[in-house]
Amino acid sequence: MIYTPLTKKALKISFKAHKDQVDKSGLPYVYHPFHLAEQMNDECSICVALLHDVVEDTDISLDDLASDGFPAEVIEALTLMTHNDNVPYMDYVRKIKTNPIAAKVKLADLEHNSDLTRLDLVDDAALERADKYRRAIFLLRFGEAPKSPTKIIRAWHTPCCGIKVPIEYARCSMCGKEIVNAEETEMEIATDETISFCMECGKNMRFSDHYCGFCGARSSWWKEK
Repeated sequence: MIYTPLTKKALKISFKAHKDQVDKSGLPYVYHPFHLAEQMNDECSICVALLHDVVEDTDISLDDLASDGFPAEVIEALTLMTHNDNVPYMDYVRKIKTNPIAAKVKLADLEHNSDLTRLDLVDDAALERADKYRRAIFLLRFGEAPKSPTKIIRAWHTPCCGIKVPIEYARCSMCGKEIVNAEETEMEIATDETISFCMECGKNMRFSDHYCGFCGARSSWWKEK
């Protein structure tokens, strides 16, 4: 890490802001921004790496950081990296891609957050987050992935999990419960969607399904690892 008066200031702010926070495995959260900062090779990127979660996760504002003397390049990158929950995640990543500093730090952030060995338990939520992060990494590195052709099919809107599943499903693919009192709707699916099969009943199921839509058996792919 490059040590300058500005990066030292960012180190102190980052530590103070995150010192009482822990990550999903109970480790001090501040290790995460420190890890990203060690990968950066210039003053502004180091500051952004150290401060990238400060505004989103603490009471410190962008105005506070500007008042502390951080330059416009740092503030602009931090503005893009602070995710507004009202903005869809991939739209947020697309905006980050427009700023070289923010994009460099976000790539390091995504790669660290995709490392499942950091977790004590790899559950469904962790696998889904990792998949989302992998798609974001692809976007930042290579641009938009080519879109698959899609088609509209009849579907149920499950009352248990609030998801759409093909009309032929008798059970919710998210929780495995029997579908009752569901409203009929439509859903868009990729025509080249990966298909798996249920180890219990042998029927075809979507690779993304956590449970078989026919018998409710747990997908072998989505078991905790």
